[in-house]
Amino acid sequence: RLARAIEVERLGRTALAPLAKLPRFAHAAVPGALAGFAAWLPALAGGAAGAPARVAARLASGTLLTLGEIPTHVDPRAQRRAILAAIPPGALDRAAIAALLAPPVAATFAACVASTRVETIAFGAVAADPIATLLAPVGADPDLLRCRFGLFARDRDLARAEIVHVLDRPDERGAVAALLAELSRAYGVATRLVVVDSDGAAAALNAAVAESRASTLAFLGPDVAPEAPGWLAHLLASLGAHPDCGLAVGRMLHEDQSLADAGLELAEDCDGVVRLHARLAGFPRDFAAARTAGVVMLARLELAAVARATFERAGGIATDYLAPESRDADFAARVRRAGLAVRLIPEAVGMRLAAPPPGPPPRGLDPAAEIDRRLFEARWRSLLAAPAATEPTVAPRPRRPRRARAKAAA
Repeated sequence: RLARAIEVERLGRTALAPLAKLPRFAHAAVPGALAGFAAWLPALAGGAAGAPARVAARLASGTLLTLGEIPTHVDPRAQRRAILAAIPPGALDRAAIAALLAPPVAATFAACVASTRVETIAFGAVAADPIATLLAPVGADPDLLRCRFGLFARDRDLARAEIVHVLDRPDERGAVAALLAELSRAYGVATRLVVVDSDGAAAALNAAVAESRASTLAFLGPDVAPEAPGWLAHLLASLGAHPDCGLAVGRMLHEDQSLADAGLELAEDCDGVVRLHARLAGFPRDFAAARTAGVVMLARLELAAVARATFERAGGIATDYLAPESRDADFAARVRRAGLAVRLIPEAVGMRLAAPPPGPPPRGLDPAAEIDRRLFEARWRSLLAAPAATEPTVAPRPRRPRRARAKAAA
Protein backbone atom coordinates (compact mmCIF):
# COMPACT_ATOMS: atom_id res chain seq x y z
CA ARG A 1 0.00 0.00 0.00
CA LEU A 2 2.96 2.33 0.47
CA ALA A 3 4.14 1.99 -3.16
CA ARG A 4 1.98 3.03 -6.09
CA ALA A 5 4.20 2.33 -9.07
CA ILE A 6 7.57 1.10 -10.25
CA GLU A 7 9.61 3.58 -12.25
CA VAL A 8 12.34 2.34 -14.58
CA GLU A 9 14.83 4.68 -16.26
CA ARG A 10 17.32 3.70 -18.97
CA LEU A 11 19.34 5.91 -21.31
CA GLY A 12 17.30 8.96 -20.36
CA ARG A 13 13.95 7.28 -21.05
CA THR A 14 11.50 6.52 -18.25
CA ALA A 15 8.63 4.03 -18.01
CA LEU A 16 6.08 3.96 -15.21
CA ALA A 17 4.37 0.68 -14.27
CA PRO A 18 1.44 1.06 -11.81
CA LEU A 19 1.56 -1.78 -9.27
CA ALA A 20 -2.20 -2.27 -9.42
CA LYS A 21 -1.95 -3.28 -13.09
CA LEU A 22 1.11 -5.51 -12.89
CA PRO A 23 0.66 -9.29 -13.01
CA ARG A 24 1.81 -10.94 -9.79
CA PHE A 25 3.04 -14.43 -9.15
CA ALA A 26 3.18 -16.58 -6.02
CA HIS A 27 6.16 -18.59 -4.82
CA ALA A 28 5.66 -22.27 -5.63
CA ALA A 29 6.93 -23.43 -2.21
CA VAL A 30 4.55 -21.18 -0.24
CA PRO A 31 0.96 -21.46 -1.50
CA GLY A 32 -0.79 -18.10 -1.42
CA ALA A 33 2.37 -16.14 -0.66
CA LEU A 34 3.14 -13.10 -2.81
CA ALA A 35 6.61 -13.41 -4.25
CA GLY A 36 6.73 -10.59 -6.76
CA PHE A 37 5.42 -8.95 -9.90
CA ALA A 38 6.60 -8.68 -13.47
CA ALA A 39 6.44 -6.10 -16.24
CA TRP A 40 7.46 -6.04 -19.90
CA LEU A 41 8.60 -2.52 -20.88
CA PRO A 42 9.40 -2.49 -24.61
CA ALA A 43 9.69 1.32 -24.58
CA LEU A 44 13.06 1.00 -22.85
CA ALA A 45 14.55 -1.47 -25.32
CA GLY A 46 17.19 -0.54 -27.85
CA GLY A 47 19.97 1.98 -27.54
CA ALA A 48 23.43 1.17 -26.29
CA ALA A 49 23.81 -2.55 -25.65
CA GLY A 50 24.55 -3.38 -22.03
CA ALA A 51 23.31 -0.06 -20.61
CA PRO A 52 21.82 -0.73 -17.14
CA ALA A 53 18.32 0.25 -16.04
CA ARG A 54 17.66 2.15 -12.81
CA VAL A 55 14.66 0.89 -10.84
CA ALA A 56 12.78 2.94 -8.25
CA ALA A 57 9.51 2.73 -6.32
CA ARG A 58 7.10 5.67 -6.50
CA LEU A 59 5.49 5.86 -3.06
CA ALA A 60 1.98 7.08 -2.33
CA SER A 61 3.48 10.22 -0.79
CA GLY A 62 5.19 11.04 -4.09
CA THR A 63 8.65 10.11 -2.84
CA LEU A 64 10.87 8.23 -5.28
CA LEU A 65 12.77 5.41 -3.55
CA THR A 66 15.68 4.07 -5.60
CA LEU A 67 15.86 0.26 -5.47
CA GLY A 68 18.99 -0.30 -7.54
CA GLU A 69 20.16 -1.04 -11.07
CA ILE A 70 19.37 -3.99 -13.32
CA PRO A 71 22.23 -5.03 -15.62
CA THR A 72 21.38 -5.74 -19.24
CA HIS A 73 23.10 -8.36 -21.37
CA VAL A 74 24.75 -7.75 -24.72
CA ASP A 75 24.61 -11.32 -26.03
CA PRO A 76 21.07 -12.28 -27.21
CA ARG A 77 21.41 -15.79 -25.77
CA ALA A 78 22.33 -14.34 -22.37
CA GLN A 79 19.32 -12.03 -22.64
CA ARG A 80 17.00 -14.98 -23.26
CA ARG A 81 18.45 -16.97 -20.37
CA ALA A 82 17.87 -13.99 -18.06
CA ILE A 83 14.29 -13.57 -19.28
CA LEU A 84 13.43 -17.24 -18.88
CA ALA A 85 14.92 -17.31 -15.36
CA ALA A 86 13.30 -14.05 -14.22
CA ILE A 87 10.27 -15.69 -12.59
CA PRO A 88 10.57 -18.65 -10.18
CA PRO A 89 9.71 -22.12 -11.53
CA GLY A 90 6.16 -23.17 -10.82
CA ALA A 91 4.91 -19.57 -10.59
CA LEU A 92 3.76 -19.33 -14.22
CA ASP A 93 0.74 -20.53 -16.14
CA ARG A 94 0.33 -20.53 -19.91
CA ALA A 95 -1.30 -17.10 -19.99
CA ALA A 96 1.50 -15.53 -17.92
CA ILE A 97 4.19 -17.04 -20.16
CA ALA A 98 2.42 -15.69 -23.23
CA ALA A 99 2.02 -12.21 -21.73
CA LEU A 100 5.26 -11.75 -19.82
CA LEU A 101 7.99 -13.93 -21.32
CA ALA A 102 7.12 -14.62 -24.96
CA PRO A 103 7.19 -10.94 -26.11
CA PRO A 104 10.68 -10.09 -24.76
CA VAL A 105 12.05 -13.43 -26.00
CA ALA A 106 10.67 -12.69 -29.47
CA ALA A 107 12.19 -9.20 -29.28
CA THR A 108 15.67 -10.66 -28.73
CA PHE A 109 15.30 -12.65 -31.95
CA ALA A 110 13.93 -9.71 -33.90
CA ALA A 111 16.77 -7.42 -32.77
CA CYS A 112 19.46 -9.90 -33.74
CA VAL A 113 21.32 -9.16 -36.95
CA ALA A 114 22.54 -12.22 -38.83
CA SER A 115 26.26 -12.56 -38.29
CA THR A 116 28.66 -12.61 -41.21
CA ARG A 117 31.63 -13.63 -39.07
CA VAL A 118 32.32 -17.11 -40.39
CA GLU A 119 35.67 -18.87 -40.16
CA THR A 120 36.48 -22.13 -41.93
CA ILE A 121 39.37 -24.40 -40.93
CA ALA A 122 40.23 -27.46 -43.07
CA PHE A 123 41.71 -30.70 -41.77
CA GLY A 124 42.82 -32.94 -44.62
CA ALA A 125 41.73 -32.93 -48.26
CA VAL A 126 37.96 -33.09 -48.73
CA ALA A 127 36.52 -34.94 -51.76
CA ALA A 128 36.59 -32.75 -54.86
CA ASP A 129 33.05 -33.69 -55.96
CA PRO A 130 31.27 -34.80 -52.75
CA ILE A 131 28.11 -36.89 -52.95
CA ALA A 132 26.72 -34.93 -49.97
CA THR A 133 27.68 -32.43 -47.30
CA LEU A 134 27.30 -33.79 -43.78
CA LEU A 135 26.62 -30.99 -41.29
CA ALA A 136 27.45 -32.07 -37.75
CA PRO A 137 26.99 -29.48 -34.97
CA VAL A 138 29.59 -29.77 -32.23
CA GLY A 139 28.00 -30.63 -28.90
CA ALA A 140 29.39 -30.20 -25.40
CA ASP A 141 30.83 -33.74 -25.06
CA PRO A 142 34.25 -34.24 -26.72
CA ASP A 143 33.98 -38.01 -26.23
CA LEU A 144 31.10 -38.07 -28.69
CA LEU A 145 33.33 -36.47 -31.32
CA ARG A 146 35.87 -39.25 -30.79
CA CYS A 147 33.13 -41.88 -31.06
CA ARG A 148 31.80 -40.43 -34.29
CA PHE A 149 35.20 -40.23 -35.96
CA GLY A 150 35.64 -43.95 -35.37
CA LEU A 151 32.31 -44.55 -37.11
CA PHE A 152 33.12 -42.13 -39.92
CA ALA A 153 36.35 -43.99 -40.66
CA ARG A 154 34.43 -47.23 -41.25
CA ASP A 155 31.84 -45.72 -43.59
CA ARG A 156 32.88 -45.77 -47.27
CA ASP A 157 30.15 -43.32 -48.23
CA LEU A 158 31.53 -40.65 -45.92
CA ALA A 159 34.91 -40.93 -47.65
CA ARG A 160 33.14 -39.41 -50.68
CA ALA A 161 31.26 -36.79 -48.64
CA GLU A 162 32.17 -33.36 -47.33
CA ILE A 163 32.07 -33.51 -43.51
CA VAL A 164 31.50 -30.12 -41.91
CA HIS A 165 31.56 -29.66 -38.15
CA VAL A 166 29.60 -26.58 -37.08
CA LEU A 167 30.49 -24.58 -33.97
CA ASP A 168 28.33 -21.69 -32.75
CA ARG A 169 30.45 -21.00 -29.65
CA PRO A 170 33.51 -19.07 -30.89
CA ASP A 171 35.10 -19.06 -27.42
CA GLU A 172 35.64 -22.84 -27.82
CA ARG A 173 37.29 -22.55 -31.22
CA GLY A 174 40.82 -23.36 -30.05
CA ALA A 175 39.95 -26.50 -28.09
CA VAL A 176 37.60 -27.88 -30.76
CA ALA A 177 40.04 -27.18 -33.61
CA ALA A 178 42.86 -28.94 -31.75
CA LEU A 179 40.69 -32.00 -31.10
CA LEU A 180 39.47 -32.20 -34.71
CA ALA A 181 43.04 -31.92 -36.01
CA GLU A 182 44.09 -34.81 -33.76
CA LEU A 183 41.12 -36.99 -34.75
CA SER A 184 41.50 -36.24 -38.46
CA ARG A 185 45.14 -37.38 -38.39
CA ALA A 186 44.44 -40.46 -36.26
CA TYR A 187 41.52 -41.78 -38.34
CA GLY A 188 42.41 -40.40 -41.76
CA VAL A 189 39.05 -38.62 -42.04
CA ALA A 190 39.07 -35.20 -43.68
CA THR A 191 36.75 -32.58 -42.25
CA ARG A 192 36.19 -28.86 -42.03
CA LEU A 193 35.30 -26.78 -39.00
CA VAL A 194 32.97 -23.85 -39.61
CA VAL A 195 33.01 -21.42 -36.67
CA VAL A 196 30.07 -19.01 -36.73
CA ASP A 197 29.64 -16.10 -34.36
CA SER A 198 25.86 -16.22 -34.49
CA ASP A 199 22.74 -16.16 -32.38
CA GLY A 200 22.26 -19.88 -31.86
CA ALA A 201 22.63 -23.21 -33.60
CA ALA A 202 20.03 -22.58 -36.31
CA ALA A 203 21.78 -19.46 -37.62
CA ALA A 204 25.09 -21.32 -37.50
CA LEU A 205 23.68 -24.22 -39.55
CA ASN A 206 22.30 -21.83 -42.16
CA ALA A 207 25.70 -20.13 -42.40
CA ALA A 208 27.47 -23.50 -42.68
CA VAL A 209 25.14 -24.57 -45.50
CA ALA A 210 26.14 -21.43 -47.39
CA GLU A 211 29.80 -22.44 -46.98
CA SER A 212 29.26 -26.04 -48.17
CA ARG A 213 29.56 -27.40 -51.71
CA ALA A 214 27.45 -30.51 -52.34
CA SER A 215 24.00 -30.51 -53.93
CA THR A 216 22.64 -32.71 -51.14
CA LEU A 217 22.77 -31.90 -47.43
CA ALA A 218 22.83 -34.42 -44.59
CA PHE A 219 22.36 -33.57 -40.92
CA LEU A 220 23.63 -35.29 -37.78
CA GLY A 221 22.41 -34.12 -34.37
CA PRO A 222 25.00 -32.85 -31.86
CA ASP A 223 24.31 -35.77 -29.48
CA VAL A 224 23.72 -38.45 -32.14
CA ALA A 225 25.98 -41.21 -33.46
CA PRO A 226 25.05 -43.44 -36.43
CA GLU A 227 24.55 -47.04 -35.36
CA ALA A 228 26.32 -48.54 -38.38
CA PRO A 229 27.85 -47.54 -41.74
CA GLY A 230 25.55 -47.18 -44.73
CA TRP A 231 22.99 -44.82 -43.23
CA LEU A 232 23.86 -41.99 -45.62
CA ALA A 233 23.52 -44.24 -48.66
CA HIS A 234 20.02 -45.28 -47.56
CA LEU A 235 18.91 -41.67 -47.13
CA LEU A 236 20.35 -40.59 -50.47
CA ALA A 237 18.75 -43.60 -52.20
CA SER A 238 15.35 -42.56 -50.87
CA LEU A 239 15.76 -39.01 -52.17
CA GLY A 240 16.67 -40.42 -55.58
CA ALA A 241 13.98 -43.11 -55.75
CA HIS A 242 11.02 -40.99 -54.64
CA PRO A 243 10.50 -37.72 -56.53
CA ASP A 244 8.01 -36.60 -53.86
CA CYS A 245 10.55 -37.10 -51.04
CA GLY A 246 11.74 -33.75 -49.76
CA LEU A 247 13.26 -34.89 -46.47
CA ALA A 248 14.54 -38.39 -45.67
CA VAL A 249 15.03 -39.25 -42.00
CA GLY A 250 16.16 -42.23 -39.97
CA ARG A 251 14.80 -43.68 -36.75
CA MET A 252 16.39 -42.75 -33.45
CA LEU A 253 17.18 -45.08 -30.55
CA HIS A 254 18.01 -44.69 -26.90
CA GLU A 255 20.92 -46.59 -25.37
CA ASP A 256 18.53 -49.29 -24.13
CA GLN A 257 17.49 -49.97 -27.77
CA SER A 258 14.04 -48.46 -27.32
CA LEU A 259 12.82 -45.97 -29.88
CA ALA A 260 13.49 -42.31 -29.17
CA ASP A 261 11.34 -41.44 -32.18
CA ALA A 262 10.42 -42.55 -35.68
CA GLY A 263 9.37 -39.09 -36.79
CA LEU A 264 7.25 -36.47 -35.04
CA GLU A 265 3.51 -35.87 -34.88
CA LEU A 266 1.45 -32.81 -34.06
CA ALA A 267 -1.63 -33.60 -31.99
CA GLU A 268 -4.15 -31.97 -29.67
CA ASP A 269 -4.11 -33.35 -26.14
CA CYS A 270 -7.22 -34.10 -24.11
CA ASP A 271 -6.82 -30.73 -22.38
CA GLY A 272 -6.92 -28.92 -25.74
CA VAL A 273 -3.19 -28.15 -25.88
CA VAL A 274 -1.54 -28.68 -29.28
CA ARG A 275 1.98 -30.06 -29.00
CA LEU A 276 4.60 -32.13 -30.78
CA HIS A 277 4.96 -35.81 -29.89
CA ALA A 278 7.78 -38.21 -30.67
CA ARG A 279 6.25 -40.90 -32.86
CA LEU A 280 6.49 -44.41 -31.36
CA ALA A 281 8.72 -43.22 -28.49
CA GLY A 282 9.41 -46.02 -26.00
CA PHE A 283 8.44 -48.83 -28.35
CA PRO A 284 10.97 -51.61 -29.10
CA ARG A 285 13.32 -50.80 -31.95
CA ASP A 286 11.88 -53.61 -34.08
CA PHE A 287 8.26 -52.56 -33.68
CA ALA A 288 6.61 -53.12 -37.05
CA ALA A 289 5.58 -49.50 -37.69
CA ALA A 290 9.14 -48.33 -37.04
CA ARG A 291 10.60 -50.89 -39.47
CA THR A 292 8.33 -49.83 -42.32
CA ALA A 293 9.45 -47.11 -44.71
CA GLY A 294 6.82 -44.49 -45.37
CA VAL A 295 5.63 -40.91 -45.04
CA VAL A 296 5.52 -39.33 -41.59
CA MET A 297 4.05 -36.01 -40.50
CA LEU A 298 7.21 -34.27 -39.24
CA ALA A 299 10.74 -35.13 -38.14
CA ARG A 300 13.92 -33.89 -36.53
CA LEU A 301 17.17 -33.13 -38.36
CA GLU A 302 19.17 -35.61 -36.30
CA LEU A 303 19.81 -38.20 -39.03
CA ALA A 304 18.41 -36.68 -42.17
CA ALA A 305 19.08 -35.72 -45.79
CA VAL A 306 17.58 -33.07 -48.05
CA ALA A 307 18.44 -31.67 -51.47
CA ARG A 308 20.05 -28.25 -51.32
CA ALA A 309 17.39 -26.92 -53.69
CA THR A 310 14.68 -28.08 -51.28
CA PHE A 311 16.51 -26.55 -48.32
CA GLU A 312 16.68 -23.21 -50.08
CA ARG A 313 13.08 -23.46 -51.27
CA ALA A 314 12.00 -24.02 -47.66
CA GLY A 315 13.85 -20.88 -46.60
CA GLY A 316 16.47 -22.63 -44.47
CA ILE A 317 16.09 -23.34 -40.76
CA ALA A 318 14.01 -20.99 -38.63
CA THR A 319 16.12 -19.05 -36.13
CA ASP A 320 13.43 -17.95 -33.67
CA TYR A 321 12.87 -21.17 -31.72
CA LEU A 322 14.51 -21.95 -28.39
CA ALA A 323 14.78 -25.75 -28.70
CA PRO A 324 15.94 -27.94 -31.61
CA GLU A 325 12.82 -30.15 -31.70
CA SER A 326 10.48 -27.28 -32.60
CA ARG A 327 13.05 -25.77 -34.95
CA ASP A 328 13.50 -29.05 -36.85
CA ALA A 329 9.76 -29.75 -36.97
CA ASP A 330 9.24 -26.27 -38.40
CA PHE A 331 11.69 -27.07 -41.21
CA ALA A 332 9.89 -30.35 -41.93
CA ALA A 333 6.59 -28.44 -42.07
CA ARG A 334 8.11 -26.04 -44.60
CA VAL A 335 9.16 -28.99 -46.73
CA ARG A 336 5.57 -30.22 -46.64
CA ARG A 337 4.29 -26.76 -47.54
CA ALA A 338 6.50 -26.95 -50.63
CA GLY A 339 4.46 -29.99 -51.75
CA LEU A 340 7.03 -32.61 -50.75
CA ALA A 341 6.90 -35.45 -48.24
CA VAL A 342 8.89 -36.39 -45.15
CA ARG A 343 9.86 -40.07 -45.41
CA LEU A 344 11.07 -42.42 -42.69
CA ILE A 345 13.91 -44.69 -43.82
CA PRO A 346 14.17 -47.44 -41.18
CA GLU A 347 17.52 -48.75 -42.44
CA ALA A 348 19.13 -45.51 -41.24
CA VAL A 349 19.47 -45.77 -37.47
CA GLY A 350 20.97 -43.29 -35.04
CA MET A 351 21.75 -43.50 -31.33
CA ARG A 352 20.79 -40.53 -29.19
CA LEU A 353 23.50 -40.33 -26.55
CA ALA A 354 22.63 -37.16 -24.65
CA ALA A 355 22.87 -37.51 -20.88
CA PRO A 356 19.72 -36.51 -18.94
CA PRO A 357 19.99 -33.12 -17.18
CA PRO A 358 21.20 -33.40 -13.56
CA GLY A 359 18.80 -32.98 -10.66
CA PRO A 360 15.03 -33.32 -10.42
CA PRO A 361 12.82 -32.09 -13.28
CA PRO A 362 11.69 -28.46 -12.96
CA ARG A 363 8.37 -27.82 -11.27
CA GLY A 364 5.50 -26.47 -13.31
CA LEU A 365 5.61 -25.40 -16.94
CA ASP A 366 8.89 -25.09 -18.78
CA PRO A 367 8.78 -21.50 -20.13
CA ALA A 368 11.06 -22.23 -23.11
CA ALA A 369 9.04 -25.28 -24.15
CA GLU A 370 5.76 -23.38 -23.80
CA ILE A 371 7.02 -20.42 -25.88
CA ASP A 372 8.14 -22.80 -28.64
CA ARG A 373 4.86 -24.70 -28.44
CA ARG A 374 2.79 -21.54 -28.87
CA LEU A 375 4.91 -20.32 -31.77
CA PHE A 376 4.76 -23.67 -33.58
CA GLU A 377 0.99 -23.93 -33.07
CA ALA A 378 0.46 -20.42 -34.41
CA ARG A 379 2.34 -21.30 -37.59
CA TRP A 380 1.36 -24.91 -38.19
CA ARG A 381 -1.93 -25.68 -36.47
CA SER A 382 -3.34 -26.24 -39.95
CA LEU A 383 -1.43 -29.53 -40.04
CA LEU A 384 -4.07 -30.97 -37.69
CA ALA A 385 -6.63 -30.69 -40.46
CA ALA A 386 -4.29 -32.14 -43.10
CA PRO A 387 -4.83 -35.77 -44.18
CA ALA A 388 -2.90 -38.34 -42.18
CA ALA A 389 0.56 -39.06 -43.51
CA THR A 390 0.30 -42.11 -45.73
CA GLU A 391 2.06 -43.62 -48.67
CA PRO A 392 1.12 -42.04 -51.99
CA THR A 393 -1.39 -44.26 -53.75
CA VAL A 394 -1.88 -44.96 -57.44
CA ALA A 395 -5.42 -45.26 -58.73
CA PRO A 396 -6.06 -48.89 -59.72
CA ARG A 397 -6.69 -49.70 -63.34
CA PRO A 398 -10.31 -50.50 -64.20
CA ARG A 399 -10.78 -54.26 -64.30
CA ARG A 400 -11.97 -55.82 -67.53
CA PRO A 401 -15.15 -57.91 -67.16
CA ARG A 402 -14.76 -61.65 -67.35
CA ARG A 403 -15.83 -63.42 -70.51
CA ALA A 404 -18.89 -64.95 -68.94
CA ARG A 405 -20.06 -61.57 -67.73
CA ALA A 406 -19.27 -60.06 -71.10
CA LYS A 407 -21.38 -62.69 -72.90
CA ALA A 408 -24.24 -62.19 -70.47
CA ALA A 409 -24.11 -58.50 -71.10
CA ALA A 410 -24.23 -59.18 -74.84
